[in-house]
Amino acid sequence: SEILIVTEMGKSSIVRTQNIRESNRGHKGVRGIRLDSGDAVQSVFLVPRLKSNFHNFILCDPGIKS
Repeated sequence: SEILIVTEMGKSSIVRTQNIRESNRGHKGVRGIRLDSGDAVQSVFLVPRLKSNFHNFILCDPGIKS
């Protein structure tokens, strides 16, 4: 599986869950994306791995900003 992170400014990052090892991190966690000043995470999706030769494609609507 993979985690897709999308920001309000349209930046995105894909993190493979297999690359995140379990350990005692306390409250630090794992960085999935570096945010620019003024940007924020808009959405986080878990993308399951397909058991075929097909690739996943995800289309995201950036939404409407007021």
